[in-house]
Amino acid sequence: MKNTKLVILMACCVGCSTVPGLAEKEMTMEVKRANGRVWIEGVPNKEVGYLGLLKGMHVLLTHRGEDVTLDDVRVASSDAFHLSHGTKWELRTEHTIPTDILINAAHAYGYEAKWTQPHMYVDFKSMSEDRKKQLADEYLGQIWAQIDEGRPALVGGAYGQCSQWRVAVGYDKANGLICYVGGQKPYDWTPVIDDKVKKIGYWDAQARGPILKGFLGGWIGNAAFVLGDKKKEVKGNERAVMVLRRAVELHNAESRPYYGVTHHFGRKAYEEWSKDLDQLDYPADLKEERPGGPEIYDMSTLMYQAKQITTGRTAAADFCRTAAAEFPGAAAHLNAAATSYEEEAQLAAAAFSPFVQGSDDQREAWLSDEPKRKAGVRAILQMLAKEKAAIAEIEKALESLK
Repeated sequence: MKNTKLVILMACCVGCSTVPGLAEKEMTMEVKRANGRVWIEGVPNKEVGYLGLLKGMHVLLTHRGEDVTLDDVRVASSDAFHLSHGTKWELRTEHTIPTDILINAAHAYGYEAKWTQPHMYVDFKSMSEDRKKQLADEYLGQIWAQIDEGRPALVGGAYGQCSQWRVAVGYDKANGLICYVGGQKPYDWTPVIDDKVKKIGYWDAQARGPILKGFLGGWIGNAAFVLGDKKKEVKGNERAVMVLRRAVELHNAESRPYYGVTHHFGRKAYEEWSKDLDQLDYPADLKEERPGGPEIYDMSTLMYQAKQITTGRTAAADFCRTAAAEFPGAAAHLNAAATSYEEEAQLAAAAFSPFVQGSDDQREAWLSDEPKRKAGVRAILQMLAKEKAAIAEIEKALESLK
């Protein structure tokens, strides 16, 4: 067995390319080679699973020695402050976000990062088999090169399932295998070319954010994310300011046309969500024939929206309270923002309980009950008021920090 141990010592020195302030940190990335297999030792097997971009990022950062929780990643990525709504619950609503959450999280901790060059899934429909094979080889080549350097890659479309993300930590070219962590068992060696890839010629993944020009979220081919070198140590107060600024940006994000409808973000998402719910005639609206699209009335989107508020705003509240301790001069504003976020999460949990932790039957009953839908509309508007109050306090906090 041949071992390649990559030890990166961060030292403080004048004029060098290492990172000031990291003299006490040592990061070891051990690459092992045996019987044709290459793999990275010591990558934590935290569950990634369905649409697991943030969970996958948590694995990557933990592997680099960062002491972070999943909520830390949720906040640093800015996802904790996000909400989207595609007209009449368009299919991609859960995925669309106007910022790259993984790049955000990487930069928040001082790392370079990049995506492989993915393609829109519709692009593959007109490609020759030879072109698909060329792109597949290039895609895998990028992943293998990162593993050779001791860097795991977060890959989409694992096991032939577009919703599944895993952290690739090894490969065996001769036997056509890839090794994943992030599932139910660690270091799972499985065919890199699964049945779905054999059929369509690419790895079909559900991704989020503008990782490709013209893309906001949804289905994309050959997408993998790699955490690069750490270029600087970002102090906690610096990261907090980055996060607060992005929270304001997301609140004010412009709506965009996408897949035949309009996708809304921030305050506009609440407004359009409430309007669509107010006008919903369930289940009659879902039975209307719409040949050729758009793919609207995916009511499972309500689960995403309810959980986005209950989970995200709870993390946002905790972050604001922690930031208040970092910035005594802005503490009153940040604590007030935290309170508004907490109250918003409570409103969502109460009004949309079946979509947070209920059954399909309970959700069906809720949607079929007009008084409950109208109560939901009122709750969304109350949530928007809390959201606006929180952002107003964050803006005051940022102003005081100038």
